Amino acid sequence: MLIGSPYRYAIVRELNGADEPPLAELAARSHADLIIVKGFTRETLPRLEVVRPSAGRDPLYKTEVEIVAIATDEPDAIETDLPILDFDDIADIGALICERVGIALKD
Repeated sequence: MLIGSPYRYAIVRELNGADEPPLAELAARSHADLIIVKGFTRETLPRLEVVRPSAGRDPLYKTEVEIVAIATDEPDAIETDLPILDFDDIADIGALICERVGIALKD
């Protein structure tokens, strides 16, 4: 499938039952300076974990060393030395990501 506009386009391909390609293979197809993905939990990459304590799920940051920060709607319920961000504060999340990958922010 092709999605296009006068400003950008994207091509979406179906796997048709094939195994999911490794993230490194997918990233190699891009010329992007920064790639943000959801999922790929088997990849050992730095991660921002979104934690909603009210959801009742065990958070990953307690056992996975790849977690570098937490975004949450209940910061008082999180016990960690990792940075804790309000998940509605896109500017702070973006600043953390830019800092981690060495992209300078403009005022």
